Amino acid sequence: MILTANDVFFALEASWPAASTTPIGPWWVRTGLGGGKRVSAASQRRVGDSATDLPYQSRFEQLHPTDLSQAEAAMQGLGQNPLFVLRPDEPKLDQMLANAGYRLIDETLIYAIPVADLAAPLAPLAVIAAWPPLAVTKALWDDAGIGPDRVNVMVRAIGPKTTLMSRIGNTPAGGCFLAMAGEVAMLHALEMRPDLRRQAGGCNLCIGAANWATEAGAQWLALAVTTTNIPARRLYESLGMQMVACYHYRMWGASGG
Repeated sequence: MILTANDVFFALEASWPAASTTPIGPWWVRTGLGGGKRVSAASQRRVGDSATDLPYQSRFEQLHPTDLSQAEAAMQGLGQNPLFVLRPDEPKLDQMLANAGYRLIDETLIYAIPVADLAAPLAPLAVIAAWPPLAVTKALWDDAGIGPDRVNVMVRAIGPKTTLMSRIGNTPAGGCFLAMAGEVAMLHALEMRPDLRRQAGGCNLCIGAANWATEAGAQWLALAVTTTNIPARRLYESLGMQMVACYHYRMWGASGG
């Protein structure tokens, strides 16, 4: 399987799904229910796409600034701040949003690697797989700001999925969520305890994810990370992961970051 941007965007949305995705004019409007930007951002509808918003060419050749009001009203009606997610092939929409006062935030890269290139034996109990997530994993996430609303996103994911918890000695050190879509296993919510970082826990989670993905029948392991998260990017690149796609958001009234 040759991995395309189409594949990873499909897997990203299928493995971290919005509560609902509704077509409104030229837009897909997502209901996030507190699950974060990825499940709350509107996007432009495309030719031949589904609610997963595959990155085909725009269905609407001529977007007009007044079209923004449809999406804005829908998002505000959901209690969500107007927010759009954009792919690199949408420069006209990006400029339209910039002209309307939307600020660029959270430039994000998607990294991927063939699971066969990363899977490897780990020490017994170095990484523990469990679904539903262990209480200790949820507590670790909660400390990192990944609360019940984001755990509910994980619950909504359909298909093979698990959580992983890494240990340093006998101490829980980190956790992540993993879900499969097509032949891609997408890794989300990787968090390490601050006092146990740089002790191989994050590396073990990635290897454990590749091991789980191999057993689930995936060909690729992928994840999304903001461009500013340099420590995480160094880890992923040190494991041989390569950037295969990117996206960013524009939010009304955002101050950046």
